[in-house]
Amino acid sequence: MKIKDTLKIVEVAWLIVITICAFEIIRAIVLGTYEKTSVYIIVGLGATAMYFLRRSQRKRLSNRENNPSGKQ
Repeated sequence: MKIKDTLKIVEVAWLIVITICAFEIIRAIVLGTYEKTSVYIIVGLGATAMYFLRRSQRKRLSNRENNPSGKQ
């Protein structure tokens, strides 16, 4: 398995975390229980940041593999 494939799997994992957090936030809003909502908001924001970080790393790695001369 190449590193690019591994980074893609990590991206999908972060998307799953974002989805779960969004679901829990919406569920808390509908049910009116706001006790642990802040935790899901913080984790969701962190997961979103990590998703975009990993995505940019994967794209940069892909550009390096496609253009080995060093020019980007």
